[in-house]
Amino acid sequence: MSNSLGTANWRLRRQASGSRLAAQLPPRAPLWPTFSIVFLLCLTSLIPAIALTVLNAMLAGLAIAVVLATNRRADPRLLVVIALVSVVAFLGFVTGRDADRYESFKDAWYISNPVLIMLAGYTLYALKCDISRGLRAFVVAGALVACWQLRGYIIEPSLVQLPAGQIRQVIGTGSYVPVVALVILLVYVGKWRSALLLPNWLAASFLVLTAVAVAGVFSRSALVVVGVGLAALVGCFSRREWWRMGLPALLLVLAGFVAQLYVDTDSERALQSFGGKLARSLQELTSGDDVGARDIGRNFRAYETGRALDQFAQGSVASMLFGQGFGAKVDLGITMPLLITETGFRGVRQIGVFHNGYIYLLTKVGLIGLLLYVAVFVYLYRIGRPFASLPHADPQSAAGRLFQFTIVSLAATTYFISGVFNKGDMFPVLLLTGYLLAHWRRSADA
Repeated sequence: MSNSLGTANWRLRRQASGSRLAAQLPPRAPLWPTFSIVFLLCLTSLIPAIALTVLNAMLAGLAIAVVLATNRRADPRLLVVIALVSVVAFLGFVTGRDADRYESFKDAWYISNPVLIMLAGYTLYALKCDISRGLRAFVVAGALVACWQLRGYIIEPSLVQLPAGQIRQVIGTGSYVPVVALVILLVYVGKWRSALLLPNWLAASFLVLTAVAVAGVFSRSALVVVGVGLAALVGCFSRREWWRMGLPALLLVLAGFVAQLYVDTDSERALQSFGGKLARSLQELTSGDDVGARDIGRNFRAYETGRALDQFAQGSVASMLFGQGFGAKVDLGITMPLLITETGFRGVRQIGVFHNGYIYLLTKVGLIGLLLYVAVFVYLYRIGRPFASLPHADPQSAAGRLFQFTIVSLAATTYFISGVFNKGDMFPVLLLTGYLLAHWRRSADA
């Protein structure tokens, strides 16, 4: 009997000491936000655009619900971004009040979608304030998507013998998830184990894998984003960045002009090769609607931009300042097979979405709305600039350079692939932007 009482007392004392120890330990952060990053980045690389729209809406609802449930003080920097974009959306609704309701709300979604994805990234960090595991999740997702992209070469090794144009028809245009993972690994070179919690051999393997995947899709825009990442790596987007970036940018433009002079960009070989695509880049981006009928398909970016600018110039002063409103469209002057249907492509004469996101803003919300949206880029850039200017040995320096990479990449890609309005391609960059913005909030409160 006495032995039974002694055993019971010992168990009670052990439970009490265990309870006191548990009370002293900090609560463990949930793991699902980190796994969610991997899941979301992999999922968005596979699902179609309409499903991605629904997913983004659900993520935005989740982010808002979490913010309200946790009763946290709102981040003033995030509120500034939301306020600027809200003014742009209000402007588009007011000036386009007589337009088709579906087209108006579709434009409103395009305008606000970037902020909603950033809000989702912000929430994922707020739920688990561990930047090392979060960035590791971005890298792991990039490696998984890279394997998926390279499956075509594994199934059919003879693809390597084909021109770049034919390869892209088989394997597709690729995802930007491996691009983001590659840049993260480059920015944190020498800090893989300490900052990303990855063994050096595994991080090096991921680096090679993502680099091969990015090169294997022959994407000019992905090449630009990697170039921005390399510029961020060496600290180009810190103080005195205009001096550091001005000369390289000028040299790139001159190289483009030289390539146009010495490369026959209209030859069949140039049209199929990646080098020919690079040489033709300036020609495709130069605005003008005087493109010959045979060349409109090849230089459609330039053609649609020229038509939009002509329509903008013919408008009133009010439409130039405040735009033609949500739902407005630009007449192409010809019918182009742009709309994909179940039976193939359908001809379209008027378009409301453009490759050049700045032309999109100019058409919908005018100069005022364009300047407000550009102000978002400038504001976010200035947030990361002090951190990017820190010495490389400082723990916050790498995260600062990575944040500058996201902002400059978004601003650059908005010029030629819609950038922030491209809800599929730029999803990983926008998610990382919101994630790092929450990290700066945590660092400021610490």
